[in-house]
Amino acid sequence: SSSPIEVGHVYICVIWIQEPFQINSRCKYLRVLVDTKTPADFKWLP
Repeated sequence: SSSPIEVGHVYICVIWIQEPFQINSRCKYLRVLVDTKTPADFKWLP
């Protein structure tokens, strides 16, 4: 069994503005893993 190969990282941020002048943001750090069995596997980091 071969372990997945980590090929990259994706950092996704969602930003929205609430009244009055309150800025909220949610960010997720995504690891892009490639396995021999599956072409691409996206897994969220805790």
